[in-house]
Amino acid sequence: MFPDPFDCQAYHFCTPDKLDAPVLQSTKAKCGDTSVGSYGYNPKTTFCSDKLSDAKCTDFPVPICERMLQKGIISRNPTLYYVCLNHPLLNDTSILYPFQMACPFGKTLSPCGCE
Repeated sequence: MFPDPFDCQAYHFCTPDKLDAPVLQSTKAKCGDTSVGSYGYNPKTTFCSDKLSDAKCTDFPVPICERMLQKGIISRNPTLYYVCLNHPLLNDTSILYPFQMACPFGKTLSPCGCE
């Protein structure tokens, strides 16, 4: 499960596209409002457990991409990291997008890779 890069109340979970294929399909889900308030997605707990004031996000869950190949950890879960790459849009344009990945077996990202 990964936080949505632009919406603190959303997250993505990945499942195989087909039973025998290694390609993963991302499905977006959103935290709901409850009788006790609005909550955002917490990448550390993987639950919608961050209480929001005034039902608004105060920051982005994933840093904004400033340059190609920018890389870093997701601050609240060091087993998750992002790499900024071009993401194709319509009309032959693209944007820098923080593609997220996870280090295997609870390892964390270091300058040398997942350790």
